Amino acid sequence: AVKRNLEKTLLASGFNLSTAKVAGCIVVGGKKLMAEARGLQDNINYAFDVLSEITGKATIHRGIYEDNKNSIRVYTIIGGLDAPTQRLEELLSYAAVQVG
Repeated sequence: AVKRNLEKTLLASGFNLSTAKVAGCIVVGGKKLMAEARGLQDNINYAFDVLSEITGKATIHRGIYEDNKNSIRVYTIIGGLDAPTQRLEELLSYAAVQVG
């Protein structure tokens, strides 16, 4: 689920997440939810571990914060990825057809 959510929220396709050098993941949740949700900390830790595996053991910066909202949100940023070569070639090919 973690990988699927990461891939569907990328701004562009074709990235190999295992080439990442660094990533950050922040979990923000309501105080009441954070205190009462069974197994939440274990699930958060598992998500952090999965992110580490997906990104090829990149350095993962983690954060867990509380607020007064009645929801839990997860924010992720990934850096140091290799360029999506195949996708860039597709775009160049498309541009050549449109211009030519």
